[in-house]
Amino acid sequence: MANGPSITANGVDAGGKTITNVADGVNGKDAVNKDQLDALGTNLTNTGLTFAGNSGEVSKKLGDKVTIKGGLADNIDASDENLRVDVEDGNLVVKMAKNLSGLGDIQVGEAGKDGKDGVDGKIGVTGKDGSSVVINGEDGSIGLTGPKGEAGKDAPTLNIAVKDGAPGLNGKDGEVRIVYKDKDGNEKEVASLDDGLLFGADNDGVVVERKLNQKLDILGGANN
Repeated sequence: MANGPSITANGVDAGGKTITNVADGVNGKDAVNKDQLDALGTNLTNTGLTFAGNSGEVSKKLGDKVTIKGGLADNIDASDENLRVDVEDGNLVVKMAKNLSGLGDIQVGEAGKDGKDGVDGKIGVTGKDGSSVVINGEDGSIGLTGPKGEAGKDAPTLNIAVKDGAPGLNGKDGEVRIVYKDKDGNEKEVASLDDGLLFGADNDGVVVERKLNQKLDILGGANN
């Protein structure tokens, strides 16, 4: 048949014509028609792929887009230096290094609000016999309380602090002194050996200085 299909020993030549009315193929070596191929393509497309995360999964048809994203903005420096993807039991597992390296700044949480000024407090230790020691935050003094007194009597108390006291023998101002308050609230200043004593005699304006525990000779001109 001129310009038409032909069957030769080499096979079938359709001569560029469409073969129509082809029955659906059934066996493995049967020819298939376009309807069968279209149905197969549609089925494959609709079956698509299913992606699963730690929780939940999403299915997409072939040709559809699946977006995998994080919360980091595009203009922020990023690195995959501490990440690795392993295949485990047919799964792709994203892993992070236990010891991170190559990191810049790390910010945990949001910036906090400015705190309030603290209040003066105190630190205290109390013994089982009722005695106690307290460090006061306001002035840095130390409060001491002795064991409980006899029935009807309060335990002895003492409050110790330091301050600039009276000048010593050398005339220096601002000598640091230990001070305490007695039970009536009167302030007492503790002297040291260097504070000493000042002695005067009949000679006007003559003052003799002696530190505590130093000898002072008092001499007269009369014989025994």
